[in-house]
Amino acid sequence: TKHTETITYGGQSVDVDVFYEYNPNTDTYIGTNDSTSYETSSLEYANNSKDENGNPDINYIQLDAIALAEIPLSYARAYDFNSGTWSFGVNLKPMALTTYSKQFDVGESSEDVEDDSDDTENETTYKSTIGLDLGVAYIPKNTDITLGLVGKNINSPKFEVDSTPAAGQIGHVSGSYKIDPMFRAGVSVPVFDNNVEFALDADLVENDTLIEGEKSQYIGAGLEFHPASWFAFRLGAMNDIASEKFEDGMI
Repeated sequence: TKHTETITYGGQSVDVDVFYEYNPNTDTYIGTNDSTSYETSSLEYANNSKDENGNPDINYIQLDAIALAEIPLSYARAYDFNSGTWSFGVNLKPMALTTYSKQFDVGESSEDVEDDSDDTENETTYKSTIGLDLGVAYIPKNTDITLGLVGKNINSPKFEVDSTPAAGQIGHVSGSYKIDPMFRAGVSVPVFDNNVEFALDADLVENDTLIEGEKSQYIGAGLEFHPASWFAFRLGAMNDIASEKFEDGMI
């Protein structure tokens, strides 16, 4: 640990930084004015160290967040063919994006974190863009089975930076942000006189996440029990089959 102590030398008082190192073998503290050991092995130094901009640069908690707003304009239509019923739908959606990045000290109170997270100086806003979703559903003739396929953001909407923190600051963004397409397929089957419906769906490709290098690909299944038109009970579960860091269970 580091302490500033006042010593008197030649009739003058001088403030000196003294670094104390604990020796577990002798259960004693040894003081020195050499900061080398303190800066290379002290947790106190690591927690309190700041860069030239006042941000923690050794031990810290990194918070990255993204807010994506969409206003979908939708249209869908069904067509009857000899093979069954085909339904097609489209979403054309204006999209707005804001990202936030901030470093917090280890041990900082949750109240201070909430106050700091309101700062707009760590936000990057992007110019609005347009996204496109397409969907298709098929019900084979003389069955109640429904097959579906959805493609989201199939035009790979790209956001250009509108405002961002200054270069060198936490959260500074120098390039654009692109959202890759996502594709999901599913099937639903009614059973027990249409009182219960079983559904299964899955991502067809791996998708990027906010964690660098981490991918996601979900598969899910569920049951819906609807004994009356005004009441339904649902139960389901899903699992990420692509994650390499989070493999501890199922949602």
